[in-house]
Amino acid sequence: MLTKPQNYEQTAAIEGGGETLQPGGYICKILRVQERMSRGGNPMFVFEFDIAQGNRAGFFKRKYENSTKMNANAKWGGSLYQSVSSDYGVGRLKGMITAIEHSNPGFRFNWDDPQNERTLTGKLVGVVFGEEEYLNDKNEKKKATKPFWMCSADKIREGVEVPKPRLLKEEDSIPAASSIPLDFDEDFKLMADDDEVPF
Repeated sequence: MLTKPQNYEQTAAIEGGGETLQPGGYICKILRVQERMSRGGNPMFVFEFDIAQGNRAGFFKRKYENSTKMNANAKWGGSLYQSVSSDYGVGRLKGMITAIEHSNPGFRFNWDDPQNERTLTGKLVGVVFGEEEYLNDKNEKKKATKPFWMCSADKIREGVEVPKPRLLKEEDSIPAASSIPLDFDEDFKLMADDDEVPF
């Protein structure tokens, strides 16, 4: 006989699989923009958004709500991070702001407004998603759909090309040296510091 777990009746049912997001372009709504420091100590902007239109509208909210049922520390999936520590990064940020302006007729971002980040909340923007390869905790290659860049909502409506997947570099997919077991045979001997290397 199977024993019913405690709180079974009060627990929400969770079905397997979960909703997935296909690579491509989506019209999104900005929920929050913050200026932060990266782990490396560089200034960056963080744009948090959710899909606003189409059959995937509200995708990141649903994903977050489902994730927090199993992990109280779940992170919001609809985020783009833009470092501004180089001219290239500043140019990318300018492209993001321009995409937001073009997606919202009559809107012009004001850098002098002390609460300018709030003026971005609720604005539409196009976001292009692609597949990104990563190693899971078992050192297996997996793919996830991630936001790659912003563009105007009109470009999404016209149709954008799905970006090529971002694949791991070969050296990123090789296990760390500490995880490779060392198996020396009896002929192995340590050389003194002053011995010549045999090759």
